[in-house]
Parts: sequence; C-alpha cells; structure tokens
Amino acid sequence: MPLRKRLIKGGPWFLAVKALVPSRRAHYHRRAMQLAPSNVGRLKASLSAPAALSLSGSAERLHAIRTAASDPLSRLVRAGLNAWVGDPEQLELVARGYAEFVPDSATAKTMALRARRNPIEFLRKAVIEFTTRCNFACPHCYNSGVGTRTETDLDSLAAATDALGDMGIREFAFIGGEVSRFGDGWLELAARIASRGAQVVATLSNGWFLGARDFEAAGRRYADEGAYFADLRRHGVTHIGFSVDGQGEAHDRSRSQKGLYGRILEGIDGAKRAGLNPRVSILSRDDSRLEGLVRELEMRIYGDKPGKLLLDRTNLINNYVDLVPGDPATGSGEYLVAEATPALLRCAGFYRPAPHITIKANGEVATCRLANAGEGYGNIHDRPLVDILNRMQESFVFRLHAERLLGEYLPYVDHGVFPGSYSHPCALRAIATMVARRVECEGIGPDDMAGILRINEAVALELGAG
Repeated sequence: MPLRKRLIKGGPWFLAVKALVPSRRAHYHRRAMQLAPSNVGRLKASLSAPAALSLSGSAERLHAIRTAASDPLSRLVRAGLNAWVGDPEQLELVARGYAEFVPDSATAKTMALRARRNPIEFLRKAVIEFTTRCNFACPHCYNSGVGTRTETDLDSLAAATDALGDMGIREFAFIGGEVSRFGDGWLELAARIASRGAQVVATLSNGWFLGARDFEAAGRRYADEGAYFADLRRHGVTHIGFSVDGQGEAHDRSRSQKGLYGRILEGIDGAKRAGLNPRVSILSRDDSRLEGLVRELEMRIYGDKPGKLLLDRTNLINNYVDLVPGDPATGSGEYLVAEATPALLRCAGFYRPAPHITIKANGEVATCRLANAGEGYGNIHDRPLVDILNRMQESFVFRLHAERLLGEYLPYVDHGVFPGSYSHPCALRAIATMVARRVECEGIGPDDMAGILRINEAVALELGAG
C-alpha cells in the first residue's frame, strides 16, 4: 500500500492528512503548493539540538547532533519554505502537525517573520491542572471562584502530554486544587510521562498529609508520608513542591492550619530521604520578610548554598494577586479599574507563554492561570493539542493581547461591579480579558447596558469577587 494511503488509514493521528493533502491527480492540475514549518514544528526543531548536546557520551552526542541536523523537519526549518511534492517525508510532517501548507504568495521573508513571532518559541514546561478541588479554603486562591472539577478524560490528557513530549517538552508539573488528595489517576499519567523521557515530573501540594497516618490520597491508602513519598518515586515523580505563604505562624494563619509550616520543614527532609527533590512555591505578600523565608527554606533544601533556591527554576516565587478588591490582607492597592490604561493592561504572557502553558482541569489550554483569564485557545477534549498550538494566532485572546486591542474593551468593564483597588496589575488584566472574551462571544454592544452588567457580574463570580 502506498505510504500516502497508509498514513491516511493509519489511525486518528493521521486523519487530518486526508483533508489537507490533494490527491496525486489533483496535484497535476493546480498551482504549485508550498510547505512551511508550523508553530509546533519550529519548537520541536529548536529543542532537538539542546537535547542532543545534553547526552553524556561524545559518540552518542555527535550521532544525535547529525541526526537532528539532517532530519526532514530540520531541513524544512532551515529552508523556511519548500515546494510541495507529496513525498513520504512531507506527508508525515503534515500528519504530525509539524508542517503546514501556506499560500503560493508566501516568501522566505514572510516565513522568517512568522518564525520570529512563533507564540510557543519559549515553551519549555507543561503545567497540568488535574483538579480544582481542594481540602483547604485559602482566601487568596485564584481558583476560589472557579467551579470544582477534576479531569476525567484521561485519554485526551494522555494524548496531549504525549504530544508535548514528542515536541521536546521535558518538564511537567501536576497542580490543583490539591492533586495529591483529589487527582484520581494522576500518578498513572505521571508514570507514563516519566517513561517517555521527561526529566522533571513534579507535583505541588499544600502539605496536608504531612504527619498523617493511614490516609487516602487520590484513591490510594498510605500508612504515612514515607509510604506516600515512596509511591511517588515508583511512579516516576522527581520533584514535590510545597506551597509556602510566609515564615512560621504567618504561613499557618494564611492556610488556617496550625503547625503546618513546621510540618513542611520536616516534610522537606522526608522527601529527600525518599529520593525526591523537595521544592517550594512561595507566595510573596511582604518583600521585607521574603529574604529570611528564602534563606530558611534554602538551608533546609540545599544546605549552605546561598542563592541556590533562587537560581533553581523548579522553585517558584509568586506575587500575591488580589482578585478580590479591598482584601484586608493586602491593605489598599494602587491599581484601580477606573484608571487602567492600555499600556498597563498589556501582557506578553497571554500570547507568548514563557516558559509554560497550562492544561486546565476542564481541558482548556491556557496561558494565564488566574481563574479563567488565560483560556480561549482551545480544549483538548475537542481538538488535538498540536492543532491548538499551531492555530494560536487565530484565537481571539491571542489577537486581543498581541495586537494590543484590550484597551478597546475597557469601556465594557463596569466600575460599579469592580469598584475597589488592587495591589497587582495582573488583577486588572484578568478582569479586562475575561470581560472582553464574553463581549466578543455574546456579541454585546456598547449600548446594551443590561448585557454589560450581566457579563461583569458573571466575571466577578468567576474571580471570587461576586
């Protein structure tokens, strides 16, 4: 059977070829077609050389470099454009989503500009929000207004993580909610990801299980935290991170869990004994107290190695973003919705994620994790992830930020629904983006005051401010 037919009949992975590739008879009766690397194809090619250089043996490294430089995708990326001839190599590139057809008028110059604007050029990590369910009720959580949900379509999620691994992504992080408590099935997916060559398979926890006995975590029972840590290792998990909001009692008050900070310090030691790499995700509310917190955690994780915690990108230090205005924990903020400007609202992270994207618990691919602000690119339950990433430039949320259009939707933000001040501009960006998406989706006009009020109230509820 000819390769073209084998590709088309080879399974769902190749079905797109049938629609995209003309028959050989049609090929002779149309103008010449051109093939160019897709977003995903360019990313994969860019990650192939570093992967080859990371090999330890010189012979293996040299062979990998030569292979990466000579494969069809690398040749296409270097050329920028190739005439379509329908050979097996081109068919496979199209089938895998690494190449796409472009207009006959496309030139090498336009393709070079497109390459420089590849929205996933700096993608290096995938964050899997497996669930939004949590056993804590922290007032600062950016999911506080989002409905509780847990990913149940594990086949679609596995297909998405497989695709990410195939394009060269080697770092994956499972988050929630509290995935360790409510993420039934996440460990099996973690094991699958690890078996396919991931270098970092991490999870983030609030530390609820530390010091506990005979507890259930994601559908499995464990005698103690040591048994849990050992099971993480067996399933390929390499890193476990703990959320920390402050030092000592400050953290315990933030989480309403007496003694939790001390248990996290002991849990860091236990994770190291089990062969895991303990890490932290720090929420910074008061920069004046951050240095002491970082130093204490750094000593616990790395020993006497000043600066190590900050240099290790598997640790996170996050600014506090108050999605609810007037939160007494932050005092009065300096950013008002009524005073927002287009320049303040601009955020490249919405259209050029670096270094990660998030797959939400509802299947949405998102560039921002504040409530639902970064959604709008597509859902892995409806479309393959490769197709979503290749067509990012076509989505409304991409154009909204890349073309600096968000300011045009500021008149739709109701200052009566969002009257307070915020301590971080990201809150304003999330509000304006979510309102703009609803205006566009529902076709709300500037004179439809009832519709504008309705969508603002809906956004406020999603942000936990309603």
